[in-house]
Parts: sequence; structure tokens; C-alpha cells
Amino acid sequence: MCDLVVTENGSVVGTEKGRIYVKLHDEELTTFPSESLESITLMSNSTVTAYLIKQCLTKNIPILYITQNGKYLGGYRGVTTNKTSIQRAQCELFNTEFSLNFAKKIVTSKIKNQISLLYRHKNCDDISANIESMNNLKKRILFCDSIDAVRGYEGRAAVIYFRGLSKLSGEFAFDCRSRRPPLDPFNSMLCFGYSILYNQIYSLIESKGLNPFFGFFHADGDGHASLASDLMEEWRPLIVDSSILSLMRKKMIFKEQFNKDEDGGVYLNKDAIKTFRAYIQNKLFQKNHTVESVEEKKSYFDFISHQISTLIRAILQKDFSQFECMEVKA
Repeated sequence: MCDLVVTENGSVVGTEKGRIYVKLHDEELTTFPSESLESITLMSNSTVTAYLIKQCLTKNIPILYITQNGKYLGGYRGVTTNKTSIQRAQCELFNTEFSLNFAKKIVTSKIKNQISLLYRHKNCDDISANIESMNNLKKRILFCDSIDAVRGYEGRAAVIYFRGLSKLSGEFAFDCRSRRPPLDPFNSMLCFGYSILYNQIYSLIESKGLNPFFGFFHADGDGHASLASDLMEEWRPLIVDSSILSLMRKKMIFKEQFNKDEDGGVYLNKDAIKTFRAYIQNKLFQKNHTVESVEEKKSYFDFISHQISTLIRAILQKDFSQFECMEVKA
């Protein structure tokens, strides 16, 4: 299957005789069978033919527009089944005990997965102090009586985690988490990787009938799919952060593959985008991962899909215990 990413300005994406093509000034850059197309992502000033847009809408294949640092701008999606009953039930649970329990579970699982990543890649005694501090914060979350309190502990844990992650990053070491714009190569990869994950979870949520914009933990915001942000939290270290560390250690990505713009933002070049996106996609769909609540090895995509199904069950039954988080095995 193919997730097509277009980075060349002026490219035209179309379909002809059962194949997808990408052309630049009438020169064919790539072509592949139409039935293998999963999505189209445009990171450039490019166009998609009207006929292909119609075909994608009919088959519910998303066409996404994102910036060079991975920020989602919008796109085309086919009409999915409108499961109104699920979305009404979803809205009713906002700012309730269900929301608070959801926030606690999501954040504690996220911190546990962050700790597991730091522990697996630990290369100095300093990391042990980061892990201990994060463990203490994780325990305190269980006693929070408001979502704001959970957000406070989550933010403090994130600062400590990224300090630890920087210690593991070698020549890619960074001072702090930065975005809008990212100020160094490591933060650039974090922003781009999180955007890929966000878009993938957004599509899954929508396909299952939930509303991606009705979250429980993240605050509402125009254009912000807060439920997608909620559900991606625990997957960030497992899918994106671990991929970045692996790419660096395998010498598959280099600091020379990043460009700085006039505002000081640092972004991946075309070669880095191709390498990084392919690695993330492989991480998502390889069926060789194990989590604590499931013994069978599956892909992270399968686990995320299953998790969203458990959230739907929890919403409809108004029983939070039905929702499953997916913590990595130590």
C-alpha cells in the first residue's frame, strides 16, 4: 500500500489507466497502481486533478495538506458513516468524572511509556534521576481531583522527559522542546513525527464514528482535533520518539539534512522527509509489537484501532473501565 507524499513544488498528481502518477513539468516522477493508494499528502504547492479528487472522495482516501514542519492545514475526506448516537454520548461525558479518569489514565500511560523509552536507551547515570522524578509525578496523578491538575503534572513530567531525551541524542542534543517553529533538528523531527501520528489517529477516529474534535483531556481549540491529541499522547514515545533515536543511532539521518528558514525554524529536507516518513510508517504497520494488555504481537496501528473501539464501548456504556490504554512491556 502507498501513502503518497509530494514535496516538489509545481507537481501534478493524477490518475490514468488504473495508475496514479506524479508529474513535474510533464516529466513523470513516479507511478504506481491506483488500488494501492492509501492517502495523498501534499507538502508543497502542488495540485491534484479534479478526477482523482472525486475518486479519492468516493473511496474515502484522504488528501491532506501539511506544512514543511508537519502542521496539518486541512484536506479532502469522503463522507463517513455519521454515527450520531455515539457522538451525542461522547459530548455528554465532557467535563465529567469520565473525563477526569480518562485524563489520568492517558497521562499515566504516556509517562510510563516515556520512562520505558528512557530506560531502554539509558547511557548515563543522569538518566536515572529523570526516571525517578517522572515516576514520582506519575504516582501523584492518581490523586488529582481536576483535569487542570493532571495537565500540571503532565507538563512537569514532559520537561524532565525531554531533558532526558536530549541526553540520549548525541550530536542532535537540544536545549528544550520547541515548536512553531522548531529550533533544531531533533525538535523538527518531533514536530513532523507527531503530525504524522496525529493525522493517522484523526482518520481512525473519524472512520469509527467518533468526533475527533470532542476531546476529554486537551482543551478545545479552533481547528484542533482534541480527541486525536488525547489518544496520541501515550503513542508519542513508542512510535515517534523511539523512531528518532533509532534513525540517529543507525546513521540513517544527518544534521546536514535540515534547513533553517529566515525565522529561525529548522526543517527536514526532502531526503530526510522521505527517510523519516518511511521509517515511521514501517513502525506503525509492522506486526511485531507487544503491549501489556494484549499478548499477541500486532502492529501499533492495530493497537490504536482496538483502543478507539474500547473507547466507543466505554462511551456507549458510560463505563470508563471498558477503555484500555496500551502500555509497552518493559
